[in-house]
Amino acid sequence: MGVSLFIALYGGLHLNISRTYFKLDINKFSRLLTSIYLMLVSIWIFTTILTTLYYFAGGTTFGLPRNWLLAMPVIAAMGMANLLNLTLLRSQERPLQYARWEVSHSIINMGISYLLVAHVLLGADGRMLGISIAILVFGALGILRIIKTTPSTGHFSAEDTKQVIAISLPLIPHVLSSAAITSIDLVFIRNYLGENAVGIYSIGYQFGMVVMLFSDAFLKAWQPWFFKTMNKETLHSKIAIVKGIWKFSLILAVSAFAWGILATLMLPYVANIRYVDAMYLILPISLSYIFFGWYQIVFPFLVYAGRTSSMAYITPLAACINIGLNYLLIPKYGYSGAIIATALAYFFMFSVTFYAANKYVKMPWIAKNQHIA
Repeated sequence: MGVSLFIALYGGLHLNISRTYFKLDINKFSRLLTSIYLMLVSIWIFTTILTTLYYFAGGTTFGLPRNWLLAMPVIAAMGMANLLNLTLLRSQERPLQYARWEVSHSIINMGISYLLVAHVLLGADGRMLGISIAILVFGALGILRIIKTTPSTGHFSAEDTKQVIAISLPLIPHVLSSAAITSIDLVFIRNYLGENAVGIYSIGYQFGMVVMLFSDAFLKAWQPWFFKTMNKETLHSKIAIVKGIWKFSLILAVSAFAWGILATLMLPYVANIRYVDAMYLILPISLSYIFFGWYQIVFPFLVYAGRTSSMAYITPLAACINIGLNYLLIPKYGYSGAIIATALAYFFMFSVTFYAANKYVKMPWIAKNQHIA
């Protein structure tokens, strides 16, 4: 959780690659990389200074081991560097190399963790070391690969830097608010329903989140094609994107319902009897992730249009709705209240993001021969 929080401070830095790779020629794209590097280093220096001051001021670590706090800025920077490389690999349409990179990262992560936990007996520190070493190694390798395959011109452009900041900075509150939506319900459940209820809800949530894993996997493949196709700027290309979105939306809804039923039937056979009540939560949680998946597939329109600033208020508002509904509904309706709060927050994110996306990028959503201004 600590690394994720620090990575959130980089906003959507990697989205600058997705947005511009198919739009700029190699020289302009390489120049843009210089601005991305500068932002990466600047945020790392900034977070390192703040973390060091906070550490020596004796601030709380929010459950993070104190000796790990000072390492978080560099681990987060390398995590973002790895994400930049993965985004470039997807944009370069190199699926096999992308898969090898991800699998190798996982093997190193789990291998070192197993060695340190099972043989060196470092416990939780061993697991954190395994995760951190893998991030540091693949972050460094990611930077080297980007430099090798797409060397920066070394020229600084104030205009490019402004563009990178305009895309990335608004996504900091967006990422932080998204994290709040996925975790705040546990705080309310623990407070109102007790620790055992947290375990039951968490089991149901883990099964329901499989729907999000499906949509995430699809969207990693979708986004490079989306930006490549959008940059053709033809009616035909826009129709192709709309058809893809309609198909995804339908498949996601059907898959979420089917998975919810299947997982509900499976859970009694794979979970401890203490958590069997989680079976009643899986289907509604799975269905709530339909709205999140729909949000995910329309969000790239705002990136394409350079209007990610909209997310600086959409997601925080969704988080406020979620917190308010959790406060009102969990004491009265228990688990159902938490699920309703999450579903409505995700529906708000989808509907308002869709409205904003359609405002800035006109698409033929209904009739394929519709005139596009």
